[in-house]
Amino acid sequence: MTLPGSAAARSLAVVALLAAALLCPSAAGAVTRDELARYSAAVERSWADVTDERGAVADALEPGRGRFNYGTLMLADAQLRGAARTGDRELANAAVRQVLGTIERGGPQDTYYLLGAGTILRNGLAGSFPERSWERIAAPLTHWLGSFPPYVDNNFADPTHYSNRKLVWAVGAVALAQSGVPATAPGAQAADPAALRAEVTRVVSSLAVEYAARHAYSDGLSPLRASSDRVHFPNAYHVFSIYLLELLHAADPAVFSPEALALREDAGRYALSLMAPDGQLTHAGRSLEQSWVLAAAAAYGARRAAQGGPQAGAFRAFADRAATRLLHVHGRLSDGTIPIVPGLHAAYDRRITDSYAAMTQYNGLTLMMLEDAVAQWPDAVAPSALPADGRYLVADLAGSGLVWGRSQDVWWAFSGRGSQGDPRYEQGLVSVKVLGASGWTDILAARGITGGPRSRWLLKTRRGRARLRLTRVHGNGRKVRMTGNWRLLSDNRRYRKAAVELTVARGGVRVVTRLRRDETLTASIWKTDPRVSPVAASGRTRMGGCRVTASGPACPFSLRWRGRGLIGLRLPGPAAP
Repeated sequence: MTLPGSAAARSLAVVALLAAALLCPSAAGAVTRDELARYSAAVERSWADVTDERGAVADALEPGRGRFNYGTLMLADAQLRGAARTGDRELANAAVRQVLGTIERGGPQDTYYLLGAGTILRNGLAGSFPERSWERIAAPLTHWLGSFPPYVDNNFADPTHYSNRKLVWAVGAVALAQSGVPATAPGAQAADPAALRAEVTRVVSSLAVEYAARHAYSDGLSPLRASSDRVHFPNAYHVFSIYLLELLHAADPAVFSPEALALREDAGRYALSLMAPDGQLTHAGRSLEQSWVLAAAAAYGARRAAQGGPQAGAFRAFADRAATRLLHVHGRLSDGTIPIVPGLHAAYDRRITDSYAAMTQYNGLTLMMLEDAVAQWPDAVAPSALPADGRYLVADLAGSGLVWGRSQDVWWAFSGRGSQGDPRYEQGLVSVKVLGASGWTDILAARGITGGPRSRWLLKTRRGRARLRLTRVHGNGRKVRMTGNWRLLSDNRRYRKAAVELTVARGGVRVVTRLRRDETLTASIWKTDPRVSPVAASGRTRMGGCRVTASGPACPFSLRWRGRGLIGLRLPGPAAP
């Protein structure tokens, strides 16, 4: 379902939703293990209620895909851990039915199924499940895992290829190698545990290091480095990748070379700096605002904090804010499940999230990692400050293409990445947050996947259209000068140099650049509140029809400047609720 009626009616509906949201106080204080466990248990029980006698799980958002998938296998792992904690027999029985149903169905033996099944195996052997439940699934699960063939899809046959899927496979492969599962089919992966471990070592110590981005620039922070999927390095998959690396480090630290250990630290610091003051981690790229990213962050932060050391307090704060955002921004839908993205509260419409995302799939992934966070939760470690709690500036132009920073009560992010098919990667101002009496308020909404104006900055010239590509940054979180080039869309050749200045001013931000004669610049932004319009100095502003994106209600504003001179965009702070 979507917001009904005309653009004007949708705008009024969005304003009403926004006004209610602005009145909600921010969650305060450290999250406790018990609070996290209660949330997980409630969601796990909601899914058990829609699991049939054969183990199929009903998915209202994706009825055709939700019954059995890798996420339902991960859901079963979470439910079994939850049942061991609460003594809920019905929850345990639903999980057992799901595992046995998946095995009987012969689900795809891919990397994510290996991760889910391998996690169940590891937790079952560790005594993390109800004893009777583990007895029912241990033999069929072990036999099924013993038949998994080598994976060849998604470029796995190419030994030089790297993506987050390699780490997904590696976590499952380590569980397989360490558990002594016998091979039950010719050519199965389980037949050679030594070969599995050798390949995991190569993935971690060679590929992950080689494919990480160059170090990001920061004003005073330690070395930072994105570790995600090339070439766009989406924020969501950086968080997921470092969590998977942490699981591998816990299971078999010897697979880490000195270079991989250095990447583990650099990538951890990158994540700490990436987190906005309100716990948001996905500012650009695919999987914006998805629940599993926050669960991965909570589990990763909990594990790192529990290890102690000088950054333990920062990692505890990282885990806290991710968990707080999951519990209070995502929360639960009326059926008790976790919305993949917060926007599902406003419009239960699968088009606002990725086409490959099913509720069962991503609830299972979320809950598997959330149960890990519960098990590792460092209640004894006091949270300390994160980089975003003070003035700072980070520029990751070689990785995600993002520049972000904070000054006083404003946090912002700007993308200098070249355009591509997915609008969520495009250039322009992508996030502005303002601190008020009730906490942080988002001025900009998540950009939509399809429909509506795109945020990219396009320069119309006599030689054709050109896009912005940033290459250097100078300044600080209050005032930054970003330079690079305008490159022609037709052949990617440089048209001319570019310079963009961003300044934090009057509870908002101002962005300025310079045009030449006969040039026209177009851009767009997605605002959470249509009552406060952006100001396009020397240009024109036009509001489009409001809709719902991943973050919730969103209203697009198209911006246009023409002619020679200095042009600018000013985003004021939020309107009074």
